[in-house]
Amino acid sequence: MIETLVTDLEPRRSALIDLLSHAVEAADGDRSKLVDVTRRFIQGVLSYMLGGGMPSWHMQLILREVNQPSLGFDLILDGHLNPLHDAIARLVGAATGQDPLGSSSKLLTQSVLGMCLSFGPVRSVVLACLDWDQYTPERIDQVVAVVAPAVVRALGLDDDATSEGCR
Repeated sequence: MIETLVTDLEPRRSALIDLLSHAVEAADGDRSKLVDVTRRFIQGVLSYMLGGGMPSWHMQLILREVNQPSLGFDLILDGHLNPLHDAIARLVGAATGQDPLGSSSKLLTQSVLGMCLSFGPVRSVVLACLDWDQYTPERIDQVVAVVAPAVVRALGLDDDATSEGCR
């Protein structure tokens, strides 16, 4: 089942990694381009996770393995989480000027992931708090409109010249 999960997530994971890798390289340190990359990444993750692209059992299995690792944990970590984490760390490094492999970058990378992924496991709480019955494309855009600027700020990309791209 874990092999199926990693295989099922491969197309989306690869697309996100390709987006980050190519766009960060193309940005070549341009902060406004890095803001755009960040927003597109957040939009991609949240749209997939909240828009019905990610089956609920995927999130449940990942959460189970993260919270109670079994023999399958390493497969999820090595096959899915680490490659995605590494790609986000390159964005973090480009935004902050820090070594993407350094502990500060890794912690900030985890924070970026946390801001996005927290909406999956607590879907029912978010929906109930907002009196929504489901996520629609418009509601996902609302979530992105809140999360993307928070991530941009966390990455230190929020000066006046770049923050316009996330509003």
